Amino acid sequence: MKIELTEEQIKQIKQIKGEEVKRWKPKREELYYTFFTDGKIEDHQWFDDEYDKIKALFNNVFKTKQEAEDHLEYLKALKDVTDYIYDNDMAVDEKDMNDPDICKCYLAYYMGSIFYIRNWHTGKITTIIPPIKTPQQAEQLIKDKEKQLKVIFKVK
Repeated sequence: MKIELTEEQIKQIKQIKGEEVKRWKPKREELYYTFFTDGKIEDHQWFDDEYDKIKALFNNVFKTKQEAEDHLEYLKALKDVTDYIYDNDMAVDEKDMNDPDICKCYLAYYMGSIFYIRNWHTGKITTIIPPIKTPQQAEQLIKDKEKQLKVIFKVK
């Protein structure tokens, strides 16, 4: 059986594995888009100065305004979901992360569905969304934050 992955799926896998993802870098004096803490998106010229390098370091340099808008929407959704998890005491305690007897539910996306995987453990794991304590909490999170999770998992 052959499984083909999209470029976006390959990029996400590399990010999860901690591999470097090559980012677009403007040429000297080329326009790029960046956003600010108030949500305002502006275009700037690239001069490869400290200001530009700091923006790039924090993944805040985009080829198009749409890319900047999409990334800003992703960050807002991620903050909303993360706040919800911690505000509702759903996150597995850091001290329990390596304990195989403690339930851990990881959110995942596959074939049009967002779901959780219980006690998935493949050594050291990195996920952008904290693991959830119980299957019931994971199901509630998916129900209450479906819209934001679709943004995070890039589901159209």
